Amino acid sequence: MTTSRTQKILSRLADHPKLLERVEEILNIVENPDDRAILLDDAEELVTQELRLLGKEMLQEWSQSESEKAEYALRNSGITVKKKTKKKSLFTQPTAKL
Repeated sequence: MTTSRTQKILSRLADHPKLLERVEEILNIVENPDDRAILLDDAEELVTQELRLLGKEMLQEWSQSESEKAEYALRNSGITVKKKTKKKSLFTQPTAKL
């Protein structure tokens, strides 16, 4: 991998701390410095757990980002949107207690 490509990836990872944390955990499994994975089955289980967490966190981050983009686009479109709230009646009868 070229140095400029590596730098671009590292720069992008810096913008996503949860992703960076997961990548670091996966690297720790691959390098196995603390001998957590003695057997292949152990390594497989650890990698599977990390990949599940990675997927969950990335989808949450993506969803949040897309929601913010949509909100920004809507605000800048000039369309007026009212937040839907439940009406409160001044004449609501109290509920009968049994």
